[in-house]
Amino acid sequence: MEWTFAGKALFVTEVPKTWRSAVRCLKAWRTKDLSDPVYVFDFDKTLVSLPVDIEYVRKRVQLLMKEHDIEGEPRPLLGVLEKMKERGGQRLKDECETIIKEGEMAAVGSSTPMPGLEELDAALKGERWAVVTNNNSDPVKLSIGKWMRQMPSLVVGRNDVQLAKPSPEGLIKAANALGTSNLVYIGDSTSDHQAAENAISLNVIFWGVGEGHKLETLHDVVKKMLS
Repeated sequence: MEWTFAGKALFVTEVPKTWRSAVRCLKAWRTKDLSDPVYVFDFDKTLVSLPVDIEYVRKRVQLLMKEHDIEGEPRPLLGVLEKMKERGGQRLKDECETIIKEGEMAAVGSSTPMPGLEELDAALKGERWAVVTNNNSDPVKLSIGKWMRQMPSLVVGRNDVQLAKPSPEGLIKAANALGTSNLVYIGDSTSDHQAAENAISLNVIFWGVGEGHKLETLHDVVKKMLS
């Protein structure tokens, strides 16, 4: 949810449950005639599969936690980032971010395109488009550059926001940078869908892609874009 105060956007992580039905109705009405939208994509398992060695990264994060007498398991990793900040400030969070980013960077060489990416790449020629992801933006840019000719106008990673998805902060930042409130957000996960729903200050339509979604592959996304 976002409010504006003194010209600044203020938002919370998600819409209260008691408001969700009303919010869905409002968003459905606002997005019914969505015109000239900008396409925004999640990254991992949506555009490209990034095979990060999660267990190795967790072991390194666990050692960092022990060094600073922080108890618990490093699960989920994004949650640990905030825990590090609470216990050791921004500097400790940055150390943890570096470990996770290194794991993602190491996986770029082994990344693989999701089915239909080549077709999507052709369809995006000359278009403004963006990526909003819970990955670090640097390995995302490298991976996209490896597999696509059409580079996004903007990549918003977890290192570019205070709150990762399902917070709508990344979508709001992308919309502000692109100068539009009309977005189609394409992703594969529940947090992608929730981020789109939570961005109630924007006109966002969510397209789910992958297993369990109506759009099974990026081939289906391209068909819908061109329909």
